[in-house]
Amino acid sequence: GFLGPNGAGKSTTIFCILGLIEKDGGQIKIFGKEFGQNRSEILQDVNFASNETQLPWNLTVWENLLVFAHLYNIDNVRKRIRELLDVFEISPLKKNMVRDLSSGQRARLSLVKAFLNRPKLLLLDEPMASMDPDVVDKGINLIKSLQKAEKMSILYTSHNMWEIEEIANDIIFINH
Repeated sequence: GFLGPNGAGKSTTIFCILGLIEKDGGQIKIFGKEFGQNRSEILQDVNFASNETQLPWNLTVWENLLVFAHLYNIDNVRKRIRELLDVFEISPLKKNMVRDLSSGQRARLSLVKAFLNRPKLLLLDEPMASMDPDVVDKGINLIKSLQKAEKMSILYTSHNMWEIEEIANDIIFINH
């Protein structure tokens, strides 16, 4: 878990890990491989969700998930999407346009997208920030059960110590 105030570098670190921004120094190795030289291969086994994730607004929930599933070459695409929509309790929204979803519903959709490819490494950047408090506990429990079932590593950022304690085995406090 990454815990720290706004501006500490939590999201920046994740963006460096994803190759979205250049790091200032050092190296990034994922699965024992240097990221820069093996980016495409590594990213097939990585996924990301954030409360800031913006999915295409002019597509339905189902269409969004189909696009991402095809990018990851997922087998049994429709079955996997249905499973995750059920797990995150947003199946009734599958025909809705993303633009019509509440921020909490979009956050749950982002989590569905993040679990689609059964990643070995899942990067979650404050994924519960826009969810109602009663949904956060359920969301944390869903993440924990999927983490265990799918045997994945998760890097989880938050301002909320409780969330970090629930998800993380190790905690890094980051500031500056």
